[in-house]
Amino acid sequence: MLSGCHIKDQNRKVDSDYYSVFDSITIPPGEPVIITGVVLNREIYAHVKEITLEIPDFKGYETKYTTIIGPDGFFKFKFYPITTREISLKPIADVIIVHPGDSLYIGKDFKDIANAKFSGDAAELNNNVNKFLIGYYLGRYETGKYNLKPEDYKRYCQNYRNEAYTRLATFSEGHRTSDEFLKWAKSTIDIDYYSALLHYLMYKKLTSETKIESPVNYYDFLDDLNNGFDNTVICSNYFKLIDNYYNDYLGPIIGKKYRIETKRDHKRDSLFIEV
Repeated sequence: MLSGCHIKDQNRKVDSDYYSVFDSITIPPGEPVIITGVVLNREIYAHVKEITLEIPDFKGYETKYTTIIGPDGFFKFKFYPITTREISLKPIADVIIVHPGDSLYIGKDFKDIANAKFSGDAAELNNNVNKFLIGYYLGRYETGKYNLKPEDYKRYCQNYRNEAYTRLATFSEGHRTSDEFLKWAKSTIDIDYYSALLHYLMYKKLTSETKIESPVNYYDFLDDLNNGFDNTVICSNYFKLIDNYYNDYLGPIIGKKYRIETKRDHKRDSLFIEV
């Protein structure tokens, strides 16, 4: 599945033609993605001797590969994504979008550690992704706001997302942005918003000394969540969102219905699978 690299951690069994998902179906790989690049001024972070390619998935199914940075700063990866998706290349860039068949070149100067420069296929898309995440949107909802009441926390999240939309509009005015970029950026903002809302109420219920009741309309965002995404690009935070949806919303409902212990541990998960 990967050439020019050695495998550091691989949690899913993969061969050169097909891989199995939970041993139920086989999916043919996509066209290969080739990523090459160079690291300049390596002496600034002399301890960094390798680069790690991470392909996000559900916890326990992530795939990681590493390659040594050559004496000339050169590195190369070749892998086979099934569809358009996010990956990360650490310490080069936290988010890179690749399409099957892409050939992408990345320049990284350790004098300017926050930025990466892309050329080749999807270069404009990834240059915009890098700039937007570095200078315009962090997606960090403050955990300090967990002391707010549910209706106030929800209002805080709505305001944060609206501000992110405004920042996206400002970014688009100053950069040449494609429909693909805009759709990715909106999805990223929305995923972070929904995850923050889902996690907050469970956190309050688990940590509060008094019983916390869900406001009647707190979960009215779920219809938008279910209808707001497609498979245009697989964002890394999809997996976190699904995890939050299960652990913080669906799981407790099922636990209450079947009188299953709602403590967040492996035993509860196993019981759900058996049911």
